[in-house]
Amino acid sequence: MVLLLSVLVVALSYGTLRPSAVHEFPVPFHAEIETVHSENSFTYKHTGINRLYLLQARLWGWKKVDSMGSLQVFEKDGKRVDVITFQDGFDIGASIEE
Repeated sequence: MVLLLSVLVVALSYGTLRPSAVHEFPVPFHAEIETVHSENSFTYKHTGINRLYLLQARLWGWKKVDSMGSLQVFEKDGKRVDVITFQDGFDIGASIEE
């Protein structure tokens, strides 16, 4: 029963993401772009990143490959995305290690 409920929650939440302009990395549907730093770097206003979001990103094929403090690095198909979280949002950008 718990497993079924968990799968249902993930399945319903999976539709709450949309692809961003940065390698189509998923962002929450209601996250708003606050600042455009470049064509590959944005600040989003949102409540931040939680475990469910990380699980959803994994379902989209993104694997967390590194983290340090508020920085998390994700990789998919040889592309890397840096995600930096803070109190009222997060930054995403193409990793400079590409």
